[in-house]
Amino acid sequence: MAEPEGEKKIRGTRRITIDDYPFTKEQSEEQIDASLRRVGPNKPLGYESLLTFQKAGIDLEALKRELEAKGLKTKSYTEDETTIFGGALYVYDPKALDELLKSRENILTASGWPSQPEDFIDTVNSIHAPNNSDLFDTVADAYGDYTNIGRKSFPGFREGVAPYGH
Repeated sequence: MAEPEGEKKIRGTRRITIDDYPFTKEQSEEQIDASLRRVGPNKPLGYESLLTFQKAGIDLEALKRELEAKGLKTKSYTEDETTIFGGALYVYDPKALDELLKSRENILTASGWPSQPEDFIDTVNSIHAPNNSDLFDTVADAYGDYTNIGRKSFPGFREGVAPYGH
């Protein structure tokens, strides 16, 4: 497979601790609800920093069991495997994500991106899709982010906007 299209994500060398984490316990709980517990047919993919669970006081393994009991799958990355401070937990609806990726297989293939859910998550974890492209829209759709200003389909596209919701 060709090198995936997009900009490789680069993680700085600075590590942050829970004391550096900018959100309160309540904000962290809200973030987990918005990014992970809403994963399903209209939002096939979500992720969150592992620091968010620590800040919210949520047992990560218990949350994984809760989400997996709903038919969702999880995939974790250590801080060394991702650009997300503290590491990351990705949650996905395997059927919904597979259907989306199959429907966009031509876009993914042309961009050198995989169309299998776990491989797609590995790629999205390490590569930013270019703004204002069909590939960006595909990734944003996976996150259920239909109003991201970086979308090709978004009127008034601007360069330099942070990609994707989560």
